[in-house]
Amino acid sequence: MVVSELVSNSALATRELDWPMRPPPVLLWLLTDGRRVLVLVWDAVARPPSPREAGPDDESGRGLAIVAALSQDWGSYPAAGRGGKVTWALITDP
Repeated sequence: MVVSELVSNSALATRELDWPMRPPPVLLWLLTDGRRVLVLVWDAVARPPSPREAGPDDESGRGLAIVAALSQDWGSYPAAGRGGKVTWALITDP
């Protein structure tokens, strides 16, 4: 769920970009030490992800709440040299 939400958010965010190829790329890395998984997703949009309050009838807007609920921690940072940002989530043993 965490990977799906982060990749989906990045793919949606990049739709607004003027990019030489369509659709713009989204990169995914999964790193593990056997007990934890670090999910990293890069996209070319520099604006950090912004959680929002979804209403009961809204069809979207719950993704980052899901990421927060299923992860020990999450956030984003500017991607030096490449531009855009990396959004990350740390998933640990329950």
